[in-house]
Amino acid sequence: MKKRWFWGITALLLGLGIWVTAAETETASPENKQAETQMPARPIRLRERLQPRTRVSRSDPNAPIPRPFAREQMQPGTTPLAALETRHQELIAELTSILKLAQEENASKTAEAVQKLIDKHNAEYKQNLELLQQRRAEMQRRIEQRLRERRQQTNADSSTQTQSAEQKEDGSKEQPAKN
Repeated sequence: MKKRWFWGITALLLGLGIWVTAAETETASPENKQAETQMPARPIRLRERLQPRTRVSRSDPNAPIPRPFAREQMQPGTTPLAALETRHQELIAELTSILKLAQEENASKTAEAVQKLIDKHNAEYKQNLELLQQRRAEMQRRIEQRLRERRQQTNADSSTQTQSAEQKEDGSKEQPAKN
């Protein structure tokens, strides 16, 4: 019985010692562990850079799925303001046609609901339009500020260059700054 206790305690202490040693090595060098686990990325070869597939037919199961916002992307040369206005006009035209149909059928509750929807979209349009104009004005202000700062910096640089050129022409040596 004493031998069983002796070997049991010995195995327990040995396991505990191995566990403590392993924990110390993990906490002592986390960089080494990261360096061992992270493999360097291999460069991508040119032939592996494949262009995305274009849809050949709608029945091609491997063709990429068209994104829903692809039709809403702006055409080259259009501004966000024009795109916002066009989208708003299309939506309001659809809603007004529904409103006219509801009024013709004497559906007063439907007409009221559609009119509320039109008013809601008009309010959202005005809010988005104001936000867009504020952003544009802020960007314009920042651009003008940067241009002014660059002009001032170039003027200051050119004046220091002319002063140093004048000092060289005078033949006088620059005096070291006093501490």
